[in-house]
Amino acid sequence: MSEKKINSKKIALSSLMIAFSVILYLTTNIPILMIAGILLSPVPLTWIGYNYGIKQLIIATLATTFIIFMIIGPFQAYLFFTMFGIVAIVTGAFLYKNIKASRTIILGTLIIIFFNIFFYYGIEKTLGLEDMLKEFSDMSKPYSALFVNKVYFMLPEAKRILMINYLGEMIQKLIRFPLLLFSFISFAMIYINYFVCSLIFARLGKPVPFIEPIFFWKAPWWFIIFFMSTILLRSNIYLNPSQMTDDIYFNIIAIFYISYFFLGLGMFNFFFIRYSIPWYIRIPLLIILYFYYFIPVIFGIFDSFIDFRNIKKIREDFSKKLKKAQ
Repeated sequence: MSEKKINSKKIALSSLMIAFSVILYLTTNIPILMIAGILLSPVPLTWIGYNYGIKQLIIATLATTFIIFMIIGPFQAYLFFTMFGIVAIVTGAFLYKNIKASRTIILGTLIIIFFNIFFYYGIEKTLGLEDMLKEFSDMSKPYSALFVNKVYFMLPEAKRILMINYLGEMIQKLIRFPLLLFSFISFAMIYINYFVCSLIFARLGKPVPFIEPIFFWKAPWWFIIFFMSTILLRSNIYLNPSQMTDDIYFNIIAIFYISYFFLGLGMFNFFFIRYSIPWYIRIPLLIILYFYYFIPVIFGIFDSFIDFRNIKKIREDFSKKLKKAQ
């Protein structure tokens, strides 16, 4: 096939994928199709990057953003680019470079967090997000009270009032410096996009590097160094208190706690599956661990050093079975 025909095919398929991405994003405004639109919007652009390279991917993403701008306006174009465009660029670029799945998820999350913070503070005053976030903060107060009263109804009223006030302070800190929110959204977006792409691309004959189930994940040993450094930093914040430093500390420590919580929860779920614990026992136990969250956090921390699951051997065995299946 001549180079001219190859380029024509590339342009035609890229145009088709851009059209698919625009249509899928438009479905996010239709309630019954919203979830499908959110899951699939970045996939066509990711496919362009995986097959045709980073340059073609960036051009396609910008073209898609421009078309959305022309159809439904600048704010929707901004939302598409920050929520789906960046995710597609990062995922497609890493897949094109054939980087392994875990590295793609971790590095991709960090890159998307950076871009989200940059765009958030870059356009905050232009779009009036300060007023919008203040309204959200005011709206969240009655819902916080409702949540605490419904879930922790067995606690004395005095303790419930303290929990409501503390929850309100947490929401304020998250709004003033939304690093935790950006981290969660960034990780969820790239993980979901990678997972959906792995399913679709495999059916199209273009499999991507395998992504391990979450209960195989564990924090690297050096992760605890940053965790302990953040705790030690707290003493300095107490000596030199300010709203900004306190908000930054809260977000960073929350990221560590939530990371260790899910890693510890994954470890417990691994043993539940390994020892064939039935689902009607497993689910109540996981719910109990959710309320006593410090238990998964502690096990998640110690798993970095002790390796309760012997992950290295499991990965080797799993890789051998996967190669045989292929």
